[in-house]
Amino acid sequence: MLDVVADLSWQWRPDAAVTAVDSTQRCTALALQYADCVVIRVRPSAWPPLGHQEPEEPADSKDIELHGHVARVTSLRFYACVDSTDVLLASASSDRVLVWHLDGDFQVQRSVVVEKPSSEPSCVAFDQTGTLLALGCDRDVEIRIIQSAEVLLTLEGHVAKVTRCEFHPLRQHLLLTCSEDRTFKIWDLASKALLFQSAVLSAFPILSLACNPVTGDACFGFADGSLRVFSIHEAFAREHAVLDLESFLRRHRRKQQERDDQALMARQSTNVISALPSWARNDSGGMQSIGRRSVDLASDRRRSLLSPGEDHVAEVATPVLGLRYLCVDVVGREHDLGHAPDSFNTHGIGELLDREQYLVAATPSHLLAINALSLEIVVLQDLQVALSKAGGGDPLDAVTVAREVCFHGAEGSDMLFCGLVSAFLPCFTLECVSVRQGRSVATASSFSSSSSSDIGNQAIDQRSSLTDSQQQLELPSGERVSVIATGPPPPDSVLNLPPLSSASKRTPPKKSGKKPAVTDKPITFRTRIRSSGYGAAAPFGVKRPVSADKKRSTSAASVESFLKEYPRDCGMLQHYQAKHALPPKTLHQGAIHHIEFSPDAKWLASAGSDKLALVSRLPFSRYRGEGNVMAGHDHAVRAARWSHSNRLLLTTSSDKTARLWVADSDTPLLTFHGAAPTKAPSSLAQSSARRAIRGDVVDATFFYMDRFILSATGNAVRLYQFEVDEVFARAQTKKLKRNDLLHDENQSRKKKVAEWRWADMQGVTALTCVNGSFLSSIVLAAGSDRSLRVLDAAAGRSVRVIRDAHARAAHSVALPRASCFVSHPANFYDLLLSSAPNNTIHLWDIRADNCVMRFGEHVNRVHQLGVAFSPCMRFVATGSEDRQTYVYDVRTGRCLTRLQGHTDVVTSVAFNPLHPQLATASYDGTVRFYSDRQA
Repeated sequence: MLDVVADLSWQWRPDAAVTAVDSTQRCTALALQYADCVVIRVRPSAWPPLGHQEPEEPADSKDIELHGHVARVTSLRFYACVDSTDVLLASASSDRVLVWHLDGDFQVQRSVVVEKPSSEPSCVAFDQTGTLLALGCDRDVEIRIIQSAEVLLTLEGHVAKVTRCEFHPLRQHLLLTCSEDRTFKIWDLASKALLFQSAVLSAFPILSLACNPVTGDACFGFADGSLRVFSIHEAFAREHAVLDLESFLRRHRRKQQERDDQALMARQSTNVISALPSWARNDSGGMQSIGRRSVDLASDRRRSLLSPGEDHVAEVATPVLGLRYLCVDVVGREHDLGHAPDSFNTHGIGELLDREQYLVAATPSHLLAINALSLEIVVLQDLQVALSKAGGGDPLDAVTVAREVCFHGAEGSDMLFCGLVSAFLPCFTLECVSVRQGRSVATASSFSSSSSSDIGNQAIDQRSSLTDSQQQLELPSGERVSVIATGPPPPDSVLNLPPLSSASKRTPPKKSGKKPAVTDKPITFRTRIRSSGYGAAAPFGVKRPVSADKKRSTSAASVESFLKEYPRDCGMLQHYQAKHALPPKTLHQGAIHHIEFSPDAKWLASAGSDKLALVSRLPFSRYRGEGNVMAGHDHAVRAARWSHSNRLLLTTSSDKTARLWVADSDTPLLTFHGAAPTKAPSSLAQSSARRAIRGDVVDATFFYMDRFILSATGNAVRLYQFEVDEVFARAQTKKLKRNDLLHDENQSRKKKVAEWRWADMQGVTALTCVNGSFLSSIVLAAGSDRSLRVLDAAAGRSVRVIRDAHARAAHSVALPRASCFVSHPANFYDLLLSSAPNNTIHLWDIRADNCVMRFGEHVNRVHQLGVAFSPCMRFVATGSEDRQTYVYDVRTGRCLTRLQGHTDVVTSVAFNPLHPQLATASYDGTVRFYSDRQA
């Protein structure tokens, strides 16, 4: 994230009131209001700054004074010429509008653009060529040619004062204007037309405007401290995100107050050894009585904030004074950051994002940084606190309350300079914000706890983002957190346990090499008589005789199937495949909660509310939903998970159990129950009563390449070893069972070998892990306390905890699927998706606990909806409660397409691991398939 570089910041204390300000790389301009005159003072500055040396404040004799205005200057704007070091400065007042040309030697030429404006100008803006000047006067905006001072266009339509105007950075012929009428407009100057006008967005006026130079998004800041980000399309604009800076700062101050109160209480109170349970203890280790004392101390401290002895503390509102985007290239900068050489398993690291995008916002009391992709907010500087320099020099005076803001920075630079004008003192402060500094200040202590971090509108964290590909994120013990293991598990790890004893394991009987005896044949020259029924197709599931030649071809085909590769450059999966459509209620008689492709892409497992799990053969256009029906649960089946071997299926149901099946059998082999009560009263001695109060099995999945099974129940994650009796499973299959009187014994077994509990959460809400083409000991769990936890099963402990990952508890988590059909750089497998019922999906890098990307255009307020990565790692798909499927771009966070067709909530999505195909399931009981090619 960003951070303020105090050694590159400086202050300027003029001898008059500052009415307007702007700055560029070469100089800073202040409009000073004296008692008898108006002066624009330009102060040259050195660029680029050398290292972290304290800049020498230029002497007053080097300042350039510009005279030409009589009335108060209301707006200043610089334009840096592209082909030279010359700069243009536009100054606007109620008497005239001037453009000053400053060459490389700061020789000044003045030109008058407007002699007497119709009203006091409120804003000015140059276009990208420096030939046009947009001038906002009251409700109208004039577009003037600077050289001839002619009016090119007059834009009218706002019903209140125009506060800001900006030319679009990508589509230079577009002009954005915002007004105190709480609306904004987009004007097409080339076609001389109004492209888009918004509705009334808020009860407060729009004060600031900034455009993203990479995506072209427009961000508007309001007087109530809210931000609204709009994505600008060809002929319209769509709201992308809404942030509330005032609420964030209120929470930030409250947390800071609580930390200060706890520190004060710890210094004033004695150590307490408590025998109370953890939920009854105070956070500082004392009892609840001490907690009450903490409240008293907090209230006393709040009263002391308003005491006359602390004049520098002020309660101010939070209007957004200024906004500026900072976009930094990622590729080619890792050598500048002083990273250590790559270690094991980092040679294949690749960049997912090409640029880091930040939004810097200034309020009267704080300077904030917002990750433009994840909407993570960080407090850069509290303006009521003096800025101390690392070199030990004199600290900069606190701004206290800011009134005017300006920004400047070189294109492609990782530094942004923010100029702040104090509201009550003639003081100008220029603070440097840097990405490089934000990374260099990260230490091992920043990974000790993330309890103070909030994500979305709440995150406060100084950690590296996803794009820090070469940075080794380590724990205090020196371990690197990664899904791909960097070494073998410890010798005493539970993952090194030998498999369950296979002494009693049975194998299916091998077929005898002798040919069967010759039986009666039809008396005809042909082998089948259609009229007698011999020509009918064999029922599904009945094995047909296969010739030796066909066996050899099948064996060769099976080898070739694993040599196939998923096309990573496939197109958008947006074309509906009608040939795979099945009539309603063909698969399930009710809602479908979950679908999943088998690792070999030949089968599709589905879980429905009709208490059934189905294994359907693909493609549907050929087999029409034929497959195996697994009946045995007493309530709706919520999930169905495939094993890596394609032979086993694990189902989770609302009957508080998870069951293990052989894919071609209809008999469950093992049942995993939820957590039983620790102490059952005498009235609940019967097993049925104990079973009724068992905890729910939230989810269950295969782990460590089918060697273990993970189940989440209560606030614990359990690890089981298991052994499957496939002979019993196939003998009990109804299609193959010959005699109901023959009952074989099920010799399948399971054993709980580990359990991890988290006392600070009520329950686990979602669970996932990698069970694919490589071994991984990492387990991801979402908790009811809105946290995400990274569990290392090899070490037997949590290696990372992400607090307040969502505003509500996440109900779905997903990792990239490890497949034999596609390969990605190692760091791509460290990505994690978490979905919560607050209309948001967050993309995380488990090497750090900061959000990397936010997807928030779908609708999810109530139901549990699935989310998945595409095998090419370019798309993210999710269901939605508006009966659509949303496909997002993982690099930009924007919705690429919305797939329609379902008549109810889309609950689950699944990508085919071999072919460019997306399957979606819904509460309407249907499954729809989409491809990148039109049929």
